[in-house]
Amino acid sequence: MGESVMAFGKRVQLARRHFFEEGKRPVGLVPEGVIRSWERSRELGLATADRRVFNPIARHEKSLVEERNRSLITCALPEMERLHQSLGQGGWALACIDTQGVVVSAVCGSSAEFRVLNSIFQVGRNLSEAAVGTNGPGSALAEARPVVVRAAEHFLDEVQPFSCAAVPLFDPSGRLAGVLDATRMNDGEPLALLEVLGTAARAIEKGLLAEMSGALTLGFHYRRDLLGTPSKGWWCLTRTGGCWARTRRPVNSLGWGVATRRKAASSSFSIAPLTCSGGPWRAGWRARLCTAMVACALRRASRRHGQVRCWPG
Repeated sequence: MGESVMAFGKRVQLARRHFFEEGKRPVGLVPEGVIRSWERSRELGLATADRRVFNPIARHEKSLVEERNRSLITCALPEMERLHQSLGQGGWALACIDTQGVVVSAVCGSSAEFRVLNSIFQVGRNLSEAAVGTNGPGSALAEARPVVVRAAEHFLDEVQPFSCAAVPLFDPSGRLAGVLDATRMNDGEPLALLEVLGTAARAIEKGLLAEMSGALTLGFHYRRDLLGTPSKGWWCLTRTGGCWARTRRPVNSLGWGVATRRKAASSSFSIAPLTCSGGPWRAGWRARLCTAMVACALRRASRRHGQVRCWPG
């Protein structure tokens, strides 16, 4: 059985008393990530009673934000709309936030229960920790990892009624590109949402990768049945065989341990020429992972499967 809402509330209020009133780190009462975020928020000069989340957004900001993040919006909005078809019934709002912590797109709903969420997730709203303290998307940006923030785990009093789960998005070069967030009025544990959001994040990252032209795209996974899903890893290769870009998950998608990854990374290998609309892809190059990794995967135990699917970018 999970922790009751009442027990959770008492535990977090005790943590807040230790931290904000007594100056003690509430180790064991809230996750370390929440404590770190509280510390960052306080160092930034925020106070828990500040009113920051519902301030008006300048109208001209929306068009500037949308223009600056056109590629991210194009890739993220379809996934957010698909997610909302199922999560919307549970009161969840979906939002995409850029690397500055600014909302670039949101899918909430039109019913009364979404009125407050629509106000929060206006395009142009800054949800970074510097702007509004501890919150799901702001903390996911700060730590570049999935984050769940519930109720009084938020730094500001005014957002304690909410729960949010957020996962980072990475561009083809591996740099942080933004955050995908799901938020609703606090009701239970949103931790299970991280897996769903993670799958959507991989699909968004695939979209960002697909926008690259003039490269060969390799998609792979150690399980053949997952090659057609967002779970597979990706590489983009230049015509000289160099690694132009990759998802952050390609190695994990082959299911290897550290020793195998190091061996593959230091291997010499060659592949037969591949032909695509961009011309022939020549053999005989020494590169980071790529085909050597796939070949290594093919030699693994029979219960593991490796396969490369190649097509022009």
